[in-house]
Amino acid sequence: MAALSHFSQFLSGRRTLARVEQQSSGARAVLVYNLLRLGLLAACLVIGYFAGLRGLYLIAAALLVSGVLSWFLLAKQRLNMAAAIERTVERGRTKLAERTAAEDEYADQVHSASAQPADEAKQP
Repeated sequence: MAALSHFSQFLSGRRTLARVEQQSSGARAVLVYNLLRLGLLAACLVIGYFAGLRGLYLIAAALLVSGVLSWFLLAKQRLNMAAAIERTVERGRTKLAERTAAEDEYADQVHSASAQPADEAKQP
């Protein structure tokens, strides 16, 4: 009975959400979400097989059912993954802005240094 309780907590996202929130890694959040989606698809394939579906009908039904179920069952993981991706993109944008500012500063220094000797040559 305890195993069923752990499994239901796992599917509801309580245990995985706590683990993912502890990790700030965006890759971990994406990995957890995709593994849960694949697990849900596999479960739907097995259930469909035992229900008598075969071939293309089995695959189509499993994809449809797992897609609908994941929309509701994995909402927390999906939001967590989206937030992790957003943080990663924001860090990348910040680094890009810093590099662009440093490059602009360097270009301005080079331009002002090359303009000074030309100005000095005109003065005498």
